[in-house]
Amino acid sequence: MKANRLEVACGEAPYLVSRYDTVSGVTIPVENRIGLLDRKLRVVGENTSGVEDWLHWAKKSLQSVYAYEFQGDNLFIARCNIFFTVKEFFFKKYNFECDVYQNFLEEVAEIISWNLWQMDGLTNAIPYYEPPKKDFVQLSLFEPENVYCRIKDWQTDEVLEYRSLMKGA
Repeated sequence: MKANRLEVACGEAPYLVSRYDTVSGVTIPVENRIGLLDRKLRVVGENTSGVEDWLHWAKKSLQSVYAYEFQGDNLFIARCNIFFTVKEFFFKKYNFECDVYQNFLEEVAEIISWNLWQMDGLTNAIPYYEPPKKDFVQLSLFEPENVYCRIKDWQTDEVLEYRSLMKGA
């Protein structure tokens, strides 16, 4: 459940979650979904024995799923799909809301904001970023603007620069 997975150029994140048929738009029942996060949440549902336990392992599963997208509108849809998928799996199993569930949804939103980000996959930087010319260096009193994308390693609670991860790959 905690194995990290990355969907590159994720669009609406159909490989992470399969909430609907991408051709017809018809909603897929929770038990028939085959996305990476769908499968992780199905395993969580099969192997947990209470709401607190389910919330804990669902959060761990979500923390292990990453994706980036160039276009902001697709990224928004991908984030919504992930958020609603977590809600739908919870309601499929428990069919109620509780106080701890509301706090959990806030944590889910934070995880999604770190784990699904906007990036140009060719440069590992924000879209439309052009590096400065090599023959000209602008001196500044302030830190240079960081245009490279940052993600969070949830096991160490450390913020990392995505491009530095790719150098070792």
